Amino acid sequence: MLKNLDPIITGDLLRVLDSIQPGQSLAVLSDDNPYQHLDLPSVQIPPVSLEHAVEAIFSALPLATDVNAPILSWFAHPTAEHAEDIAYAVKGLASDAELRRVEVTTIADPRDFAAAMEDTVATITLPTGASPWAFLIRAGV
Repeated sequence: MLKNLDPIITGDLLRVLDSIQPGQSLAVLSDDNPYQHLDLPSVQIPPVSLEHAVEAIFSALPLATDVNAPILSWFAHPTAEHAEDIAYAVKGLASDAELRRVEVTTIADPRDFAAAMEDTVATITLPTGASPWAFLIRAGV
């Protein structure tokens, strides 16, 4: 029996988190981004904020330590105020969960971000009121 798991960690998400290998990624995407149409398995979770979703994920998934930035981000409008706020929140939650400083690297070109998704095992799509964004969370050991 497991305890203290966030209720958004559904059976499907738990299976993905358990099966993800070091170096592979989990993508967390806004519902209006261009990457949701890639041919990747999708994991359904209740509609929650990005902060709630990544906090739950970070509580169960160790982040990569062998790369400069274990989290990659993409924003349709990277200079928008909300983009910096979202990236800062994700960085802070990751750092808190890992008990170390965690960097988030923003990739501006959508094609480069799509290429970085090559080792992505699944996607989680969340509703958003802001312009499109995406995060790749790289698993560690």
